[in-house]
Amino acid sequence: MAALLTVVKEQTNAVVRLGSIILIKTEGDVVIWTISEMEAAVMERNSHILRAPVTALKFLRDDSQGHGQTSLDHPDRDALHE
Repeated sequence: MAALLTVVKEQTNAVVRLGSIILIKTEGDVVIWTISEMEAAVMERNSHILRAPVTALKFLRDDSQGHGQTSLDHPDRDALHE
C-alpha cells in the first residue's frame, strides 16, 4: 500500500488498479478498495472508468450499496460527499 500511495502522492486525482486492489484519489482524499471479479470485469469492459476517479468511486459505491451499475455518467459532485 505504501508504494501505491507514493505513486499518487503528487497527484490531486488518480485511479490505480493492481489486481483486485484499486486506489482512488479525488481532490487529495484516498480510498483503497478490494474489487470483486464482477467489478473487475465491468471495469475492463468500460475502461473509461479507470480514467476518471470520480466515476470509478461512484461506480464502486453504487455497486457496494446493492444498486448495481445503473449509470457511468459523471456523478453530481455533492453526491460523493454524502
